[in-house]
Amino acid sequence: MPLRWLVLVLATVLVAMMAVVFLRAEAARLHYDLSQLEHRAQVLRQELREKEIELARLRNPALIRAKLAELRLHSGKGDEQRKPGRAAGRP
Repeated sequence: MPLRWLVLVLATVLVAMMAVVFLRAEAARLHYDLSQLEHRAQVLRQELREKEIELARLRNPALIRAKLAELRLHSGKGDEQRKPGRAAGRP
């Protein structure tokens, strides 16, 4: 009886360890997929910004100036990049 008990315990441990390996491999695959999707979302957001700016430029040049000012505020690059002596809305 002790030999059967030992075999049963070892088989149970082996199954549990295989389950852990499988679950860790699956988690790694899911993290990789998530990373790829986040990168794709970032690329698509950048493309959207570019298209919005292009559309605004085609519709009304004044809108592009407002959009650029908004982007400067969001990026943390406010008025400190403007050269002294230039008007606020001019490049």
